[in-house]
Amino acid sequence: MPKIGMRSIKTAVAVVICYFLFTPLQWYGEGVFAQFEAFSACVAAAVCIQSSLEESVQLGIYRLIGTVLGGFLGLLVLLVSDLSNHILLTGLILGLSILLCIWLCNLLGIQAACGVACMVLCLVLINYTGEYRYTHTLLRIVETAVGVLVALGVNRALPDHRHIPPDGGQTGERPAESPPEDEPAEEARLETEEQEKAEGEEEARPE
Repeated sequence: MPKIGMRSIKTAVAVVICYFLFTPLQWYGEGVFAQFEAFSACVAAAVCIQSSLEESVQLGIYRLIGTVLGGFLGLLVLLVSDLSNHILLTGLILGLSILLCIWLCNLLGIQAACGVACMVLCLVLINYTGEYRYTHTLLRIVETAVGVLVALGVNRALPDHRHIPPDGGQTGERPAESPPEDEPAEEARLETEEQEKAEGEEEARPE
């Protein structure tokens, strides 16, 4: 049976922390605080927990950049779609926005953030409606940032029980190396062997 590793435990802890950070605000908060949701933070925390802190930092940065980029483009698309208020034009704007999002990610060299940026862009334009849709977009960015920070904190705080052998992961003992031979003695030995071989050939020749 597969064992539950430390990475799985860290992921569960990070998700639970994000849940208890935002769910009380959603239940008991007022005004803007009541619009916070735990979903984006939990997803960001689950994705950003990696085997090492360095990998978590890199993935968290890409996740945050993609969320900000997709949210910003989503806000622009919302403004334009509000002016047009036509479903065909909104769909065309969405497609152009996706192309722009991918182009910007390639231009900035952050291809790893492209998928998140496009997902947030579609989420903003398709799912968010009503007068609070701009606020929802900003709150999703904040929630993602919190989820990334929680993931980094948990990955840093909890120990890593992986055992890395001192030989860099290679198993087994290395054979003992023989001490280096003295070079002059080695040369003398080779000369003696060659001389004995030459004398043996001379003795073997018929007279």
